[in-house]
Amino acid sequence: MKMIYIASRFLIAFGLAIPVAHAQTASSYYTAPSIAALKGLTTRPAVVEVVGANPGTFNWSTSPCGAADDIFQVTPTSGPTGCYTRMGTPYALGKSGTANGVAVTNGSGVPSISTTLPAITANAPLVTATGTTTPRSLADRFSEIISPLDFGCVGDGTTDDSACMQATLNAAANKKIALGPRLYRISMPLATSNTVTIVGSQGPAGIYSSSCATGLKAGATNMTLLTLTGWNSSVSNVCFQMGSAFNANTSGAAMKFGVGGQFIAANNQINYPFVGIDVTGNGPNQNVETLLQANTVFAPSDGGSAFRIGNDSTNGNTVNTRLFDNAYVGGGTNTATGVLFLDAGGPFMATNAPFIMGTGVKVFPGSGQVVGYLLARDIIGDTSYENELLIDSNGGVVRQLDFVGAWMSGNGGSSNKTVRILNSASSSGGVVENIGFTGSRFIIGYAAATVSVEGGRYISFNSNLFCTPYNAGDTLLTLGGTAQYITVNGNRFTNCESGRHFTDIRVNGANIVDITANMFSGAVPIQRNSGGSTMILANNMGLDNLAPTVASASSITLPFNSAVIITGTTTITSIANTWSERVVTVTALTSGGFSITNGANSTCTAVTLSQYQSAILKWNAVLTCWLVIGKT
Repeated sequence: MKMIYIASRFLIAFGLAIPVAHAQTASSYYTAPSIAALKGLTTRPAVVEVVGANPGTFNWSTSPCGAADDIFQVTPTSGPTGCYTRMGTPYALGKSGTANGVAVTNGSGVPSISTTLPAITANAPLVTATGTTTPRSLADRFSEIISPLDFGCVGDGTTDDSACMQATLNAAANKKIALGPRLYRISMPLATSNTVTIVGSQGPAGIYSSSCATGLKAGATNMTLLTLTGWNSSVSNVCFQMGSAFNANTSGAAMKFGVGGQFIAANNQINYPFVGIDVTGNGPNQNVETLLQANTVFAPSDGGSAFRIGNDSTNGNTVNTRLFDNAYVGGGTNTATGVLFLDAGGPFMATNAPFIMGTGVKVFPGSGQVVGYLLARDIIGDTSYENELLIDSNGGVVRQLDFVGAWMSGNGGSSNKTVRILNSASSSGGVVENIGFTGSRFIIGYAAATVSVEGGRYISFNSNLFCTPYNAGDTLLTLGGTAQYITVNGNRFTNCESGRHFTDIRVNGANIVDITANMFSGAVPIQRNSGGSTMILANNMGLDNLAPTVASASSITLPFNSAVIITGTTTITSIANTWSERVVTVTALTSGGFSITNGANSTCTAVTLSQYQSAILKWNAVLTCWLVIGKT
């Protein structure tokens, strides 16, 4: 009877209540010398211990025996109707009189049970799990959680478990798959449209871990290992070993969530993928509200990404993807992207942790694709090899991106651009518009690096910090290219730690620019190489609270300050550094004062100032001269 008692302990270990012998009162416990004596009882003790041939413990039940055989079930010959059932029998005997496939031989009087127990069937006794109230069959209870081992998988990291794992997915509709502490080698893509919950035994091990002890191991390169399209499917605590070294893959992904919604990937570790997690609709068919949380992606390949959003969808139909608390690290000098947005409507990012990627976040829609209404409260990039943030239309549409309390720190790589915003496809319908940065941090980590706005329109910087820890920084913010409608308001331009920089803002082609109420600390707060013909520049600390001096000459160039002191007595015939509606106050410092003749690029009417007198000049772009709007 060893197998019976072993089975009993096994069931107890799983929290399933089966009949067991407890201490009994004298009236409810009885010892019988044999099965025959048990059968001849006229009273009905609750528990009878048979100590002779075929010893064992039997429990009384008022229900008739299913198949009395005087071994497992005994029907008394007289007295109340019912059945004594041997304890440790893990299933009910079939009503046909056999033991449901259990081989029973009685030639020696001792039953012999085959070493392989039969499947638990619907005829099994009901059991009550510890702490619960409702009894259920073992078959029903065990079917709730599926193991790949139930379908022939081995999970030793060497055997090809592809077919059995696919069979597991096929059978797991609305059920949980427990991978357990095993490593399954998968050599072909797995996919299911069932709603499944896949749970592993190894959560994320961090950005310095590159191997899986358990989980799923790719047995081939350049494949998407697992594709899920069943609504509400989830994958958690699974380690994906996609390769053994950086650049092991040039395509594919560890996981792909396709058309559907409410997907969850949480607490997974992904090593050496091309793409870690791929979230995408398909054309106009949506992927909706996928959550990526607390996953770690180690060393995605060049050209790949830790997370790719909207690769197959169009018009923003990968909707409301959420990325929280994920960590991703590059593999040496690389061109991989942390988060790549190709087609996304309303994505949300917060508290992610990138490190040494090629680019931290890249917004790069293709033709027919839209990335819009992104909200990022996040570390966008840290020490990336190229850009911490790159935004480009690339033939698609980018609009309504808000970076609030974001953080970007790096040296800009070969482009020398820590952040880069451009519209490379403007001539073919590309759009970049309404991009905002509020309360964010731009840490410029290299002498020639800068935050570079090269294209797009309606781009705003409000209440941000721009600084450099580098000791010979050049320009913190560059407004260039074809960018228009740029607002720079309430920002602080300074040095980090022992850094030192030369220029706060350089205007190098951008137009229609509002630079207001900032705090400057650069040796030259504003420089303008080109552009900026339409501009508001006012109320900036480090600029408008200072009145630098300029020596009078036939032609002078005014600095960007709102007040300028003129020394000397030379007559002025040309005043440069103009923009539409610029207002500046000039004051004569030298005894004898100076005069300004009227004419193009000079004052519209002649003016003479005595020592300490001032004139308020306003540039008129139509008249191409300075109006004298006040004199004191």
